[in-house]
Parts: sequence; C-alpha cells; structure tokens
Amino acid sequence: MTPTPRWLVSFAVAVLMALCAVASAQMPQIGNLMKSAQGEQSSPPPVIPDLPPDRAFDFSADESERNGNKVHLKGNVTIKYREFTAICQEAIGDIGTSIFDLRGSVQVFGSGLNYIGDAVKVHFKDKTVEFVNAKTTVEPSLIKGGFQQNLIVRGAKGQGSEKRYLLDDGLCTTCDLPTPHYHLSAKQIDIIRGDRIIMRHARLEIKGVTVLGLPYLSLPLDENLPKYLPEVGKSADEGYFVKTRWGIGMPGDDLLDAKVDLMSELGVGVGAELRYLDRINRGTAKIYNIFGPQSVQTASLEHLQTLGHGTFSVNGNYGNQNYLTAPENEQFSVRGTYAFPFLSGRTRIAANHQSNRSTNFRSTTQVLSIRDERGWKGGLSTVVDLNLNSYDSSSGSFSQERQVLDVNALATKRFTTLDAELAYQRSIPISEIVNFFSATDRTPLLTLRSDYNRLFGIKNPGGFNLMAEFTVGELIDAVKREPIGRSTFELILPQQLHASGRSSIRMAGRFKQGFYSDDTAQFTLGTDATYRYEINRDSFINLRHNYLRSQGYTPLLMDRFGRTDLFGADVSFRLHSTLLVAAQSGYDLLARDRNLPSSWQSIGARLEWAPSPSFQFRSSATYDTFAQLWNNVRFDMLALQGQSTKFYVGARYDGTRSQFGAVNFIAEGMRWGKLTAGLLLSWNGYTEQFESRQVSLMYDLHDADALLEITDNQTGFRNGTSVAFFIRLKAMPFLTPFRHGTRGQGLGTGTGFNF
Repeated sequence: MTPTPRWLVSFAVAVLMALCAVASAQMPQIGNLMKSAQGEQSSPPPVIPDLPPDRAFDFSADESERNGNKVHLKGNVTIKYREFTAICQEAIGDIGTSIFDLRGSVQVFGSGLNYIGDAVKVHFKDKTVEFVNAKTTVEPSLIKGGFQQNLIVRGAKGQGSEKRYLLDDGLCTTCDLPTPHYHLSAKQIDIIRGDRIIMRHARLEIKGVTVLGLPYLSLPLDENLPKYLPEVGKSADEGYFVKTRWGIGMPGDDLLDAKVDLMSELGVGVGAELRYLDRINRGTAKIYNIFGPQSVQTASLEHLQTLGHGTFSVNGNYGNQNYLTAPENEQFSVRGTYAFPFLSGRTRIAANHQSNRSTNFRSTTQVLSIRDERGWKGGLSTVVDLNLNSYDSSSGSFSQERQVLDVNALATKRFTTLDAELAYQRSIPISEIVNFFSATDRTPLLTLRSDYNRLFGIKNPGGFNLMAEFTVGELIDAVKREPIGRSTFELILPQQLHASGRSSIRMAGRFKQGFYSDDTAQFTLGTDATYRYEINRDSFINLRHNYLRSQGYTPLLMDRFGRTDLFGADVSFRLHSTLLVAAQSGYDLLARDRNLPSSWQSIGARLEWAPSPSFQFRSSATYDTFAQLWNNVRFDMLALQGQSTKFYVGARYDGTRSQFGAVNFIAEGMRWGKLTAGLLLSWNGYTEQFESRQVSLMYDLHDADALLEITDNQTGFRNGTSVAFFIRLKAMPFLTPFRHGTRGQGLGTGTGFNF
C-alpha cells in the first residue's frame, strides 16, 4: 500500500482543527439558521416573549389528551416553557419531569437550545436536547467576521446543552456546491465548549473519495491551542527538525498528546502532555526528554482541586540541561497553596521551593507563608501575613545561609467621621546574619484619614472637598540604619473644575508637614493648574503650571521630594478638514538653578494629513533644545489601491547621528488573477541590514487557499529563515506568521502610529 503523503496529513489536520473550532463555538447558537434534514429552508419561527416563571407550560394543538402529568398533543403543536418555545406535529411528555418527545418538523428555540430535526427529546428544565437527523447552516454574521463562508453541519443523532455537544455520525463542510468538493465526517464528535473537541474515527473525503482516516483527534479550544500540524524547519540550536504531536484516545474527559521530534543537532525528542478534568480535579502534566549527544529532561505540573471547603493547587517545573533556558543547569521549582474559609474570614497557606544547580554553583530558596484576612464586628478588618524565608547557596569554598521571618499586619476600621489604619511591618532574622538590616520596617504606624464632607456631614459629592491625613509611628532611617519617630499632617485638595463657555480651569493642591524624632521638620507645598480653551472638537489650547517644593529637612528618603516649577503648553489646530497640526513644550523656571543650558523643554510637533480616503500621512518630530537639533523625526504613510491592496511606509530619522534609524515597508493584498501577494521589509539603519524580510503568496482554490510564506528574521530569539506551506479553508479563522516576529510580536511600520 502506498503511504499517505505528508502534505495530505497536514491538510487533513488543518481541516479538522478549523472545522471543529468553529463548530464548537457556534453549536449553542445554530438554531436561528437551521435547515431540515431534507435540505429545505425552514421559515423563521415567530418571536414569542418570555413567559412569567409561575406559568411553567402553555400548550396549543389541534388535538390533546391529558392523564395527570402525562400529555399527548397532535397537529400544529406549540409548547411554551418560560424562555423556550417548541413547534412540532406531535408531542408526548410529562409536565412533572419537563421531558417531551417531539416529532414531525420539529423546531426548538430559546436560551441556548436552538435546534431543528426529525425527532427531538427536550429536557426543558436541564436545557438539553436529544435529536436525530439535524442539519444547520452557520453564517459568518454569527461570529462577526470570524470566517467568510457558511459552515454546513449535519448529524445522524446527538445531544447538546449550553456547555457540551455530542454528535454521532457527524459531517461538516464549507463547500456550498450541490456536490461538495470535500467534507469531513466522524463517528463521534464530543465538543466541550471553551475547552476542547474530541473526534473519533474521523475521515476526510475529497470528491467522494476517502483520502485519510484518523482514529482519534483531540483539539483544545482555548488560547493555548497546540499545533497538530507537523513543523518542519531549521534553527541554530536544533538544526534541521521535524516536530509532530499526536492525540491518543483516553476514557472520559481526559486528553493525552504524544510528541515525537527529530532534530539533526540534538537528537530525538519524546514527550507526553496530559490534561485531566473531573468533578473536583483539573490540571495539566507534561514530560519531555531528548535522547542525543546531551540528554535534556523537562517536566511540569499544574494541578487544582477542591479539598474540603477550600481549594488546593500545585505548580511545579523541572528542567535539566534545557537548551532553551538553562543549558548548563538543573532547575526545580514547586509551589503549593491551600486557601480555605475560616470563621468570618479566609486563610491561605503556601509553600514555595526553588533550587538551581550547576557544576560550580548551588542555591536553594524556600518560603513558607500564611495569610489571614478577616472581618470583625463593628467594621474592623485585619490582614496578617507571615513569611518564613530561607536561602542557602554555595560556590566552591564559599557558602551562605540566612533565614528571615517577615511579619506584616494591617488593621483598618471605618468610623462615622474618619478611617483608622494601624500597620506593623518587621523583618526578624532567625539565623545568624552579619550586618542584617531592613529598611521597610514600620513598628507600628497609625494613620487617620477623613475629609471636609465627612467631618461636617455634608452630602455633596460633586462639590468642594478637602481631604486630610494624619500619621504617627516609627520608621527606619536607611542612612543611619536606626529607627526614627515620625508624625505628619497632610491636606489634599482634589482636582476642582470650573468651566465657563469654551474656557475651563482645573486646580489641585497639597500641603504636608512632617516632624521627626531627631529634631528635624519639613513641610511640602504643591499645586497643579490647567487652563483650557476649546476652539472646536480638534482645536484647543492648554496652559499648565506645576509647582512642588519642600522646606526644611527629613531623614527619611520616602519623604524627600524634588523641586518643580514648570510652565507647559500644548496646542492643536485643524487648519483644514484634511490637515491637523499640533505642538507642545514647556518652560522650566528652575533651569538656571540646575545649570541647564536652556530653560525650554523639548518641543514636540505633530502633523496629520488625509487628502482622500485612500491616502493618509502622519508625522511627528522632537526638537532637543539642549542640543539644538531635531533628534527624532518619524512618519507613517498608508496608501490604498482598489478594494484590497494596501501599502504602508514608515521611517524614523535620528538627528543626533544624522541617519535613518529604521525604514519599514509593507504591501498587502496585491492581486493578479487568483494569486494574492504580500511583502514586508524592515530595515535597521544602525546595523545597515534587514531585520525582517517576509513574503506571502496565496493562490485561490475555490473553497481553500494554497499559502506559501517565507520569513527571514535576522534578530531576536531563535532567528533564521523559515518556509511554510499551508492549505487553508477560506471560511475558517487562520493566523499566519506574516507580519509577526520570532517572539510572536506584531511587525508594523515601527514609528508609533497604527492605521
């Protein structure tokens, strides 16, 4: 038997991933566009308002029989149950269990249950259905542009709910021709919304011929979607490589993937990834080993479970000779946490262990922590943190060991006229530590906060208000390494707005007075004021003044403020409907005291010009008043041609070095018949080389596109040249490497503007 070509396997897996992702996202919403099993378009059901909760059922039919809770309806049957409506020709059910068998031109629509089929069993209370011979056409409008063509889905039988969908003998295609070019079928499709999809005994048929069969495939449907397409390429550390991922059938809801990688430089990599989920446990376990000139082992675990009334979680990572992160080290880390409610609060216990070992160095860090959050009667709340930190390391004949207990406690209470806060923070050495010192101790610190409205009982949240804060306590002088007493009083004027016509003034201020136990004192005064005059929506003038100054002396670094006395202005004018100019600068009144060559700050200028919908130009520049030159000039340009072709150009000129720092060019949507091309060039003027060169060629194949992409990234993590070929369905969402770097970052014009 001739083996299946690799490109055909890649194509089949790509089709599986795309179809399943869209189908799983839309199954709970497909009823609005359903068709009958015979292919006829059903008329849209009438809009029926929700029924009050006290009226569970409302029936109408040509014939009806009732025996207790048992109901038998025939002819033009309509059943209403709260927000659900069912229409059929015959219905047999039980009002007590809310389970009904519906037959003949069945329609069921409502919150999350929208289906059409030959026969449907509806569990109204559970919001689930069991059906046979159902067919649907999902239109692109349902997912707001996520794909471009209708997705046609058919199932012999199945059952579904808002969270899960099971389909037996399912069939999917995006080809709308009377005889589709292809379709994908499976004996069973299990869709767990937002999690994953499991397909068993899947087949890909092209023009009526089965070209590929896969016994099992499991696809996660979250943001961390793994690549089931084989990866082929070359990198500096791995050499030529082929990387594959294979799904393995597992009972229940567990997911197991096997990885097999072939790398010319490193050898053979074998690994497995297990995702498990049940009523109380969920997690992911990974293990990977490279057999080659140098053995590499990695493993990780993420586990979360319900334990008693609390939640227990474990996260661990192990790496030995990991060529990507630490090629010469053995690293191990694990963190366990148990959080549970206790009395009127919540307690969390956590343990963390990290170790790093190499040929000449070893270090271990361990942290045991307890956090207790609690609310008491009378509006009192407390938070207590205890952290026991242990660290030891050795290198040759040198070794170090230290143990420190960190204590952090905070109590807050809200009174009628003020809030009180008592904080205590201290680091206590357990082991013998030479010259131990902690600059963050607070032993303790009392803070009282209030405002003008609360003190005088004024209820005017939009009017004038003045906030006050008083603190007293003991802190640490980081210079002298000794405790020092501090008491402060602070008044804060929140931002006040006064507007009249086109003019407005915003003002804010603060005053802070501090006294210290070493017979020193300091007060600080600060104000911020802004005047704004609006000419129209895009034209305005802003004038600002910022002032901050301290008088006296403080031994605490946290209380030392710089000096500011600065005027600033920014203006914006729309000179024409297509032209906008803007500028900003500032004048520093303290420039002479600081021995600065100029009192003027840098001048920024901006221009936006859009003479037509198909052309846009933006530019910005900065003038350095100290060096007296334009040191940063940038511009972006967007030009449109036809309905799909776009050209982007961006450049940055470095006036300090008198050269272009970057020039970038992007062309997208260039079409010649069935061929569409894209081009990206990113030039670095400092290194005088292209940082990235990318080419995309796409050929129209009716339902699909043949896509060839060549990417050459000369900088960044694991740089190099790669060639990728895809067969993608037009209807499916698809993310290509074009316009992305080696770290997955987007590549644009690089000048700070995005069109």
